[in-house]
Amino acid sequence: MSGTELRPAINIINGKRDVTALFTEFNIPVVKDLSVNLAGRADRYSDFGSAFSPKASVRYQAAPWLLLRGTASRGFRAPSLPEITNSTSVSYGNVIDPRDPITPTQARGITNITVANSALSPERSNNLNLGFVLSPTSTSSIGLDYYRIRTNGVIGTESADSIIANEGAHPEKIVRDAQGRITTLYRQYANQGDRLASGFDLDLRQRFPRTAYGSFTLNAQLSYVLKFEQPLSVGAPLTNGAGNNWFGSIPKWRGVTAANWENGPYSGTLTWNYVDGYDQTTRPGERVKPVGTFDVNLGYKVSTATTLNLIVLNVGDKRPSWDSSFAFFDYTQSDPRGRFASVKLTHKF
Repeated sequence: MSGTELRPAINIINGKRDVTALFTEFNIPVVKDLSVNLAGRADRYSDFGSAFSPKASVRYQAAPWLLLRGTASRGFRAPSLPEITNSTSVSYGNVIDPRDPITPTQARGITNITVANSALSPERSNNLNLGFVLSPTSTSSIGLDYYRIRTNGVIGTESADSIIANEGAHPEKIVRDAQGRITTLYRQYANQGDRLASGFDLDLRQRFPRTAYGSFTLNAQLSYVLKFEQPLSVGAPLTNGAGNNWFGSIPKWRGVTAANWENGPYSGTLTWNYVDGYDQTTRPGERVKPVGTFDVNLGYKVSTATTLNLIVLNVGDKRPSWDSSFAFFDYTQSDPRGRFASVKLTHKF
């Protein structure tokens, strides 16, 4: 084995800051079914300055069966100490290097060395949320919300794929061993540019009439990502990461559906978790498969203060989907433990 490898993963941070903040909020009942909320937060950081984040939201009960709501706000994120101070971090990852003389089409483990940038500016965002809730009956509801978040000055590092593709212009960012294989990538935090994220969240709830077998409810939450756009490097045009792994895995669809049952001291929940598949950016035409798992939670109320639960995650022992960019599977989207059972005892004093 040749090349440079640093272990374990470390973060060397040398810096400090003082932070003060002031927050205020007003709830205004305009009329009986219309209310407005106004809020604001002022922050001052000793190392880069001040920021003000206002928020305004409206809630309107247009009819007994229809609720309208909306929120507009501005936000900011100060650079963290590892990003802005005299800091260096060491981490590990996988890359596919088309210039690798041995395995140009397979993922290879490398070391990432990331350094801070004292010239960073904070991220600032403009956020919009619009939605409604329909209640066709007293036992059912349908909620749909749209969100749009535009962030300026996104703090991050250049992607590994971009660094490798531009090796000719910046060879100092890549270290290769005697065989010509990548061992280390050097990165630095920077304000990459803008990011635009938008999508929909759907919430469904249904409560069924009680029977001799107990009461049943059904809940479902479904999320869809329309856009997740940001540059791959400083000054580059926006690239959409929704449905692929340009910026880490971002499946377009994600959902959780739960069926709940209660009968006296007994209860149970069957949950279906679904994560959509996504396209591989390093291998055009290759797609990581979607994955769905079932969880079971059985409960027994021993007394008014004590509850015993048996919890089984991933009942079917479903394997995570294969992801060649991880050289294994995407652990950010799936639990590597497979089927996992536990017993939980809760007691309220």
